[in-house]
Amino acid sequence: MVSRRHPFALLALFVCAVCPVDRTAAQQAFELTDLGTLGGTTSTGVGINAAGQVVGSSTTAGDAATHAFLYKSGVMTDLGTLGGATSEARAINDAGTIVGTASTAANAGHAVLWANGSIMDLDPNGTTGSNGFDINNSGQVVGVTGSADPNNTYGVATLWSGGTVTTLMLDPDGSGSQAYGINDSGEIVGSVYYWAVMHDGAVVWPTSTGIDTPLFDGGYGGKAFAINSSNAIVGQGEFPSYEPTAWSSGGTLIGLSSLAGGESTSNESAAYGINASGEIVGTDDSTGTIRATLWPSSSAQAVDLNTTLRPSVASTVMLTDAFGINVNGLVVAFGILKATGDSHAFLLTPVAIPGTPTATLSASPSTVTIGQSYTLSWSSTNAWACMAGGSGPDGAPWSGLLATSGSQVIAAGASAGQLTATLSCSFGNQQSPLARSVVSVTPAGSAGGGGGGGGGTLDWMTLTVLAAMGVFNHAVRRRRWDDTLASPVVAD
Repeated sequence: MVSRRHPFALLALFVCAVCPVDRTAAQQAFELTDLGTLGGTTSTGVGINAAGQVVGSSTTAGDAATHAFLYKSGVMTDLGTLGGATSEARAINDAGTIVGTASTAANAGHAVLWANGSIMDLDPNGTTGSNGFDINNSGQVVGVTGSADPNNTYGVATLWSGGTVTTLMLDPDGSGSQAYGINDSGEIVGSVYYWAVMHDGAVVWPTSTGIDTPLFDGGYGGKAFAINSSNAIVGQGEFPSYEPTAWSSGGTLIGLSSLAGGESTSNESAAYGINASGEIVGTDDSTGTIRATLWPSSSAQAVDLNTTLRPSVASTVMLTDAFGINVNGLVVAFGILKATGDSHAFLLTPVAIPGTPTATLSASPSTVTIGQSYTLSWSSTNAWACMAGGSGPDGAPWSGLLATSGSQVIAAGASAGQLTATLSCSFGNQQSPLARSVVSVTPAGSAGGGGGGGGGTLDWMTLTVLAAMGVFNHAVRRRRWDDTLASPVVAD
């Protein structure tokens, strides 16, 4: 299985099949697709397969109920329930078989499979509830079933395989467990709840033993959410704050970088999905706000997925969580529409960056007087958008988001000095070198000004020349000088 999801949130979907593109840690750019809803205001996408089919959950018209959905070929389909009001789809394998949870008419939640338009109850005799969290390409399903022990409200990790239901073994200190992910080799990851210390511990159930192996030492808490075909694992650790975490195939703990370089500020930060190439997605809140995050590899710097979008699109949405990533790098995300506040499932489709963006900027004229205007002209290559900035006596001469080429007339302002305009153009999180253009603003009437120059006080040499020309004589009763002329005007 190539993707995983947040085990608790209800999620919706998105999809789009694309050809693979080259992706590197330094080059990330995505086109964004809003997957919509089943008629309500909220949807959450959780799982995605190699074909780009997406599953999750969405509210129905009037937000009357929450139903599982499948999104493929641009269409969101309601997967229905077991007769109750709610359902959630959490994972889909490459054959299109979907696993999740649906409520019965008696309002009990059961683990289910959706295949070929039908729904199958995996826990028909269950009375305490069950959930299906993941499915591999062999059709094996993992999740949790309710415990017969009335003191255990956590449940027990469960495997459904070939018609057999198996409760996964725990170490003696464990008092409950959940299985969140399974790969095509049958390796399972999840968490065990330790009542004595009152926290979860991330674990793996290797197929060789079937007994949970803790992924933490020293009493650290956490959960393991996903495992890829190379047995690399991702999840959440508590050190003591909750952090996105990864483990190598040998179980070695790997510290994932954060967006701000510091620790998380809440329990939201986690790594939820990993694909066969080792690309990881999740959530990071080290900046003080929750951001959907991509780690191109376990050793790479975290990337805020909001910064990889076309700027005109990024201005309309805030992506807060990323739950799955498939073999082609398509990402399932969750975000908020800024215009309405509604929460939707989104699909991020990677696009190839054609090359390093460039930017050019020029000003005409390069010298003006106070109050005059000049024109800034710019162009770029390999860019989605450009950003204006700069500095000057009265502030930046221009600012804000720009098209990739154009011209703009700028007023010089009320102060003399030097105006510096800057321009940076981008494609995804790739930025061009900063382009600059300088305009000199001179006082009105000063020499060299854009309005024709001249003006100012007359020096002794000029006065001598004028006297020799007979301009100054005793008959002159008054004189005035035009600020913009180099010769005097004499009045009687």
